[in-house]
Amino acid sequence: MKAIKRLFWIVFNAIQLAFTLSWSVVLISIGVLLALIGLKPVTHWLARFVWAPGLVYGAGGRIRVHGQLPNNGPFFLVMNHQSVIDIPVAMMVFKVPVHFIVKKELAKVPFLGWYIWAMDMVFVDRKHLREGFKQLKSAERLLARGRSIMCFAEGTRSRDGRIKTFKSGSFLVAIETKIPVIPVCIHGAREVLPAGGFRVRPGVIQVAIGSPIPTADLQEGDRNQLASEALASVQAMQLAMQSGRDPHSAPPTTPAQEHN
Repeated sequence: MKAIKRLFWIVFNAIQLAFTLSWSVVLISIGVLLALIGLKPVTHWLARFVWAPGLVYGAGGRIRVHGQLPNNGPFFLVMNHQSVIDIPVAMMVFKVPVHFIVKKELAKVPFLGWYIWAMDMVFVDRKHLREGFKQLKSAERLLARGRSIMCFAEGTRSRDGRIKTFKSGSFLVAIETKIPVIPVCIHGAREVLPAGGFRVRPGVIQVAIGSPIPTADLQEGDRNQLASEALASVQAMQLAMQSGRDPHSAPPTTPAQEHN
């Protein structure tokens, strides 16, 4: 029986992978063409209402949202990172245009890199800090235009579900623009699509939206403290969801140490 079940999932995941690749190639091609002729708002609409739902529902994901963004944006959103499915989930959850800060290496990936460009995402060089800080100016310009920014402050996906220490560099964007930081916690994405391979399983993906952290009175030297405060909020929401509690009932805890 176990062998039959294992064979079923191998075949089913192969079908899902073929669908994911075909879906993405077609939608990305359309999105890039729209961007090239000056219709980037349509590209964003296509990503949020067509591409993202196709990937999430195709994987058997069901989204449950706790809380909502305040009405007065834009915002600097900071979320933990569990899976490649985090991005389409975030696109579906937030009712405002969101631009992601992504690693520069993705620009070289065919189709994906083109789509990221078409969506006005922010490429950042993580290996060369000086260049990375210069590239973050693009995020500041997007915020000035009323667009919200999201970053995965851990810098990479968590392999075990535990949240790693937030890197403070990207928080300079929020401090420089005086835009509030919104902590966001995603939970369950790793069970639907874990890192490594394509082992998809149906499941509930929860997204908790925390309280805004003001930055109006902060200076550049406060970025580490701001990152720690955002981390504490995300960790508290994760702990609550893991325990089956309302994530907004849990007070922020002391940030845990980074897990290697």
